[in-house]
Amino acid sequence: MSFCHAQDIVVNEYKNVTLVPDGETTELLVVTDNVSLVGFTLRDNSAAGGWQAGIKFKDVPLWKNLRAGTVIWIAHRGTAATLDVSAADGSIRIGSESAGYFDKVLFSSSNWAQDALNIAQTSDIIQLLDAAGNNHHALGHGTPTYETTVFNQISGPKVFVYGAMGISNSVFPGATLADYNASGAANKAIITLFESPGYPNYNNIIPFGDVANSNFWRLLRQPTWNTPTVTGNVNIGSTTLNWNAATDPNPADNYQGYLIVRAPETIADTLPLPKDGVTYAKGDMIGGWKVVDNIIGSQNLTLTDISPLNCGEPVKYRIYAFRYKSDDIDSAATSTNSWFAKGRSYNETSFGRYRAIRELPTKPFITALNSTAICQGTSVILKGPTLSGFGFEWTKDGFPIPNARAQQYTATEAGVFRLIITSSNGCTSESDPITVTVLPKPIALISPQNEAKICNGDSVQLKCTTAGSSFTWLLEGIPIAGNTNSTIVKIAGNYRVIVTDDKGCKDTSVITTVKYRNIALQFPDPLIDFGSLDGCKSSETKTTLLRNTGLDTSIIDKVIVPPGFQYISPALPIVLIPGKSVTLTFGFAPIKPGAAAGKVIINSSPCLYSTTIDVKGFKQQSSVSLSYNNADFGKSLLCETKPQDTVITIINKGTSSLSITSCNVNAPFSIINPTVFPLIIDAGKTASITVRYAANTEGIFSRLLSIPYTAGSCKDTLKIGFNGEVIVPAYALDTNTITLPDLLGCTASADTMITIRNTGKSPITITAQNIVSGITILNTLPLTIPIGQSADINIRVSPGADGAYNGTIQFRSVECQIDKSITINVIKKSAAYTLSTNKIVFKDLIRCSKTDPILDSIEITASALGIKGDAIIGSISRIGAPNTIYSISLNKDDTLTNGTKTFKVYFTPGNDGTFASTFSITFQPCSIIQEFAVSGSLSTIDYSINTDTLEFPLTDSGMVEVKTFTFTNKSSLSITIASLSFVQKPFSFFSANLLNQVIPKDSSVNIEFSYSPLGKQVDSAIAILTLGGPCPKTIPIVLKGTGNKVKPNLINGTAQLIGDDKSAAPGNQVIFPFRIQSDDIKNIKVKQLSFTITYNPTLLLPKSIVSKQNNVTIDWKEMVPGFITITAKGIDTSIEIQSGELCELECTALLGDSMQTRLRIAELSVEKGTLGTFSLTMNTPVFTLIDVCDLPGRLMRIQGNLSLQLVSHGLAYEIVSQDKSTLEIYSTGGACLYTLHQGHLPAGMYTASLPTELPTGLYYAYLRSGRFSKILPFGFIR
Repeated sequence: MSFCHAQDIVVNEYKNVTLVPDGETTELLVVTDNVSLVGFTLRDNSAAGGWQAGIKFKDVPLWKNLRAGTVIWIAHRGTAATLDVSAADGSIRIGSESAGYFDKVLFSSSNWAQDALNIAQTSDIIQLLDAAGNNHHALGHGTPTYETTVFNQISGPKVFVYGAMGISNSVFPGATLADYNASGAANKAIITLFESPGYPNYNNIIPFGDVANSNFWRLLRQPTWNTPTVTGNVNIGSTTLNWNAATDPNPADNYQGYLIVRAPETIADTLPLPKDGVTYAKGDMIGGWKVVDNIIGSQNLTLTDISPLNCGEPVKYRIYAFRYKSDDIDSAATSTNSWFAKGRSYNETSFGRYRAIRELPTKPFITALNSTAICQGTSVILKGPTLSGFGFEWTKDGFPIPNARAQQYTATEAGVFRLIITSSNGCTSESDPITVTVLPKPIALISPQNEAKICNGDSVQLKCTTAGSSFTWLLEGIPIAGNTNSTIVKIAGNYRVIVTDDKGCKDTSVITTVKYRNIALQFPDPLIDFGSLDGCKSSETKTTLLRNTGLDTSIIDKVIVPPGFQYISPALPIVLIPGKSVTLTFGFAPIKPGAAAGKVIINSSPCLYSTTIDVKGFKQQSSVSLSYNNADFGKSLLCETKPQDTVITIINKGTSSLSITSCNVNAPFSIINPTVFPLIIDAGKTASITVRYAANTEGIFSRLLSIPYTAGSCKDTLKIGFNGEVIVPAYALDTNTITLPDLLGCTASADTMITIRNTGKSPITITAQNIVSGITILNTLPLTIPIGQSADINIRVSPGADGAYNGTIQFRSVECQIDKSITINVIKKSAAYTLSTNKIVFKDLIRCSKTDPILDSIEITASALGIKGDAIIGSISRIGAPNTIYSISLNKDDTLTNGTKTFKVYFTPGNDGTFASTFSITFQPCSIIQEFAVSGSLSTIDYSINTDTLEFPLTDSGMVEVKTFTFTNKSSLSITIASLSFVQKPFSFFSANLLNQVIPKDSSVNIEFSYSPLGKQVDSAIAILTLGGPCPKTIPIVLKGTGNKVKPNLINGTAQLIGDDKSAAPGNQVIFPFRIQSDDIKNIKVKQLSFTITYNPTLLLPKSIVSKQNNVTIDWKEMVPGFITITAKGIDTSIEIQSGELCELECTALLGDSMQTRLRIAELSVEKGTLGTFSLTMNTPVFTLIDVCDLPGRLMRIQGNLSLQLVSHGLAYEIVSQDKSTLEIYSTGGACLYTLHQGHLPAGMYTASLPTELPTGLYYAYLRSGRFSKILPFGFIR
């Protein structure tokens, strides 16, 4: 069961309609929870003081368990145009005659329909009686007499206001419950010309200007939630919230609930708030806050938000308790403005908060267990942090690596790798990228490839044709001597080379096998027997077979025969591959008789192999002989060849002459002499034949000279063998271009090597010609290279300047002057170190106190160019200011990672001054020095004051004591005085141009403080002197003083306030002058004078007022039509009101309801600076309206009242004056929407149609005619 206590329900407002109760209303406001109105009675009084009739609340559910803030709007007659009989929205709209809710009750009246709840215009009371018949609350209006004789007879809470009814009487300002218990002069109610049905009270045509009563309503309507507490649990896909319950006196009605909103943490934590009157739907936005849900029922204390949170993005939840549902009737209009206090009401100040976040794992860090620049075919292990309960995933170039889900990963390919870790809450964190690069490995190649053959005892040069920084040669897998790109070997075996480039990448070549040549020649028949030559036969030829029984090709390039024998064919050289045979033809041509024998030597290249075969023969006595049978011209260079002659002597030993018919020989041999045949040689005589050797091509030349002859009975051919060889010298360079790695940093030169091989058949001697600058040959030249051998020429390249260098060496053989050139290319990039600046100037630092630490810093970047590897800081030195002033975040041995190093220069001065210093940094490699200069200054704001407390001596009231406060600037900078505040009476100060005054160094400013006590009392104040500029600071100045009150003299006096009679025609201006007449007013020191004037507002319309005294302001305020207050006041306390003209009141004469009105002056109040009595008398001026066109007769119609009512699709209104009239429509926000009429109309009834485009909503119609006005609130539905 619910019970009511004092002021559980109050009468908030009632509306009056002249003469009849139709259209009149009463508004009740429930101010506590669980209130029951069952048995309560609402009644009204009469102007005569008797209680008439009313209604009694029936025992129905509607009137039980009413919630605080519920507004009950009761129409005095009928059943109300629109019923709202549900309290769930905190608003009830009902008619007093609505069936089933009220009983009609009578008191002194016997006619309920005529008297019940019928507001009297002059005086009346609306009273709410509790079920026991006691006053619960009452609201009334009327005269002071009515208050004394009728209203004050009511005990308990009540409100009364003086005055006759306009349209409504409402509690105002209604800011607290206390405002609902005040009467008469306390003036906590107000009579207005408009009403606010079902809405808070206000005193303005635009209702939202007055918020006090609206705020009180909203406070009543919102639920109470003490110490809201919210807990939560964040899951992967949802967030569950739990909270404690808001206070709910009646949970069963489900009027209360909770609004849950969510926003990113970046949204402001204060605004916006949910708006009273608005029912938010799930998904609606309140500023940056999204509505998660509305929970109906105050005991439903949990919610699961199934919106997954983004990892690492905190979300704020707010839970607001609310009461009531959306308004049943006015939701479309009132939900746009919380002022109406309708519909759902939120507790915006005490609400639950919860911060939810799916924490991001700490960003993982990848550690490479060795260099991330890997050589082709190698790998690097990438390792993540050691974590428990986390998942790992490796990515390459943004894509997951299949099956790479362990803490570490072995990278064998180039790419950008990242590690993604996943925590148990499903959130992931990705590491910074780590880049793995694959360096191309050198391709190790040996020349000659695969196999090289040498003769036992000879050597062969193996050369690596791949560029590299180091070489390791292997024989049968074991390193051998030599670390250059070539080696000379004499031992047969399997050779490899390991090439390492400048990045440390290696490659091992395929095997090159060095073998000994196997040369073997065999004659199946070891002897050639030419037999016996008779006297007529000079030569014989025989053949023999020569077989290559070795494993390598044999080149037979020389055959040496013993004397008397000749080699005939085939021509040399003979290339005999393994397993093959050749037939050799030899001749026996002895130059003398007898036996001849010897060995034929067969020479084969390479390897200087030789074999022999025996030859023999016998020559009988011969009559013809030769001086020799073989001639060898030897070897000659082609470039040096020239004809050579040899002479053969033929001796005729016979007894008959010898006839030589011809001489036959092939080129390059020829017969020079004789030129004519036959050649006859007599017996016993000799003859000569000259043979010329003139070879002009390279080759081995073996020819036979045939000399056929006849001597007696003998016919024979003499045969002589000729041999010669022409050689062309030849050599080869292993390359004609060498490109060296860049010369970086401090590397000024580079060594390289070129191999020259003798490809000819004779030794060759090498020299160098035209060596350009920057190239040095380290070998001693000339250099002789044997046949088939090679020589390494070591070269040093030293470019003179940075940039691309191209140097050429021209080699020349001594033999035949054969030239070959090689070009060497290299780029030189000398080490260079730079600083981003060589001069740092710190801004001038200002310190607000000598104890304040000062630190400023500027970044500077050191860069290295042309450095192979990392550059480091070799040393740092400084000259100038002490190291306590300047320091840098750079240390010896720091590395310039990737060629740069950013460091800070710190400026930490301890004392004021200007400081300069120079830093020198030595960079390594190359010991290059760079310098930069720094400078900066420090100034400290410093000042002194002569005192922080000004104590004034005992001072009589009315007297003035002065003390001086001195401020001295002791710093090197100027100081600005920004303000001096909180100097209040009885203290004051003076200083010329104090504010914004700039005080130079070592200058002072004096501020004079004065003390003028107002009586016997102890005074104190703290003045605040504020300094401006870079160091704003406040300096408190304590002001103390003691006043000694001196008994003042009593000064008495009188004065008269006089106004003049005036007259004017309607519409004309009329000025009422007012003056003061007094001989005493000057001594009385009148500071302020206030008085009221009452008049007939239908005759006069005040426009303005003008002061007639210097430095005296005149303010006026029209409280209600026909009642103004005028206040005259000096512009400061030194100005006093004097005798003479005071002011002029300007008015407009109106066509009113009478011809004359008195201007009654009353309610005087005076403020003066002396003690004693002062009386002021006033006259009563009269205004008379000048007669125009039988004005008295026309005034009869003006006795009516303005009327304004809503009719079908329009407004009906009555005009009672020929003054200008306007009819306007306003929105509930106070904006004028339409003007339906503006101008002059004769008095009478009129109708204005509503605009066709007027949308559905709540509006105000405002009618003005002359001094009369009428406001009609109305709702419109299209």
